[in-house]
Amino acid sequence: MINRTTTVDDVKRRIKESINKIETMFVGVVTGVDYERNRYGVQPILKHTASDGNLIDMPILANCPMCFTKTKDFYIRSPYVIGDVVYVGCSKDSIDESIQSNQPVENRNNGVSKFRLIDGVILGGVMTDEEPVLDSEYTEDFIIQNRQNKDLVVIKKSDGILMKTGVKVDIDSPITNIKGVLNVDGVTNLKSEANITGATTITNVVNTTGMVTTGGGVSITGGQTMTMDGGSIDGIGNITSTGAIVGNTVYATSTKNSL
Repeated sequence: MINRTTTVDDVKRRIKESINKIETMFVGVVTGVDYERNRYGVQPILKHTASDGNLIDMPILANCPMCFTKTKDFYIRSPYVIGDVVYVGCSKDSIDESIQSNQPVENRNNGVSKFRLIDGVILGGVMTDEEPVLDSEYTEDFIIQNRQNKDLVVIKKSDGILMKTGVKVDIDSPITNIKGVLNVDGVTNLKSEANITGATTITNVVNTTGMVTTGGGVSITGGQTMTMDGGSIDGIGNITSTGAIVGNTVYATSTKNSL
C-alpha cells in the first residue's frame, strides 16, 4: 500500500530541489578582469545550503560577460575592478552558445537544465551600504565621475556641459575647431602656429614658439605680455599693445598694422 504522506512529502522535496536549482539573478563580487574580451570572474556573495545543511560558497564564474552599451562600431566601457559588487542575471539558455556571433545557431544544449549559474551576465554595478555615498551635486544632471580623484563630466539639464579635472585635459587631434567665443582665464601656451580669423583679445599671458596670424585686430591689454620666440605676428587689422614683447623688441604702447 502506498504511503500517501510519504509520497506527498517526496514530491514537495523534489519540487523544492528543482526550484533551488533555478538561478535567476544574484549579487556577486568581481574576482578577475579581462578588459579586452569584456569578461570577468564573479563570486556570488550569498552562500547556499548543501544537502547536509551546511553553508557552502557558490562556485566562481570564471568567464562572465558584461552587458554594456555597445554597437558594431561604438562602445562605452565601465572598467570594473576586483572587489566591485555587481548584479548578475542568468540566461535561460547557454550563454556561451548564444554569444558566439550575430548569426542564429542550433541550440546544442536542448535538454540541459535552464537558468544555470554558469550562464550569468553582469547587468550592472551595485552600491553596498558600506560604500561612501555619491556626491550631492548635479543630482538632476547626467554625470560621469572618477570617484577617487573627483574628475567629472556633467551634461547639465540646463546651462551646458561642465568638464572638471585636477590635472589636465588632453585633445589629440590634427585639427580642433571651436565655433564661437573662446574665453581663457589662465595662461595659454602655443607650441605651433595660431591662425585667427577674427579679433583677438588677450588679458593674460600668451606664449608661442610659432607664428600668430590674425584676420582681425589683436588687443593686448591690462599690462600683460605677448612673448614671441623666433616667430612673428601678421595682422590684417590693427594691433594694439600696452606691453608686448616680440623677439628682442619691447612695444610699451603702440597701435600698428604689424609689430
